[in-house]
Amino acid sequence: MIDLRVHINQLLSTLCNVIGALSCQQHHLPYVHSNLIYFLKNNLGDDAKTFMLPTINPLSTVIDETIDTLSYVNLASTIINV
Repeated sequence: MIDLRVHINQLLSTLCNVIGALSCQQHHLPYVHSNLIYFLKNNLGDDAKTFMLPTINPLSTVIDETIDTLSYVNLASTIINV
């Protein structure tokens, strides 16, 4: 179970790095750090139209995860495809 959490956190970290790079219009994107994120490459930039549907938990015990989720969404909303 812990290995799965670590893997999920690594994927989310890579996704956040890619979203951050796209929002800053960087030319080098860190897709290669994850096979799953690399698979999504054609859906995250250039002429792609990407829709994010975040899910958050209303419990106060997971407020950190909720804030992280909303931060991802906020960062993704700044992506401008050129």
